[in-house]
Amino acid sequence: MPKELRMILDMDRGEPLEIFTEGNSIILRRFKPYCVLCGSPNETREFKEKIICKDCISFIKKTGQ
Repeated sequence: MPKELRMILDMDRGEPLEIFTEGNSIILRRFKPYCVLCGSPNETREFKEKIICKDCISFIKKTGQ
């Protein structure tokens, strides 16, 4: 991504992006990790190379699953 665009979007060099197409358009946006269990993007953590949210971690701890 060009430096000028990174500056406008306040992005660091090498920051991960998601790339989508919509019709004839290409959409770029910051990558936001989602929980592999429930799909939530909120308060995620990496565990054994998987992304899991705080709520699912709490559920697993409570139920022992």
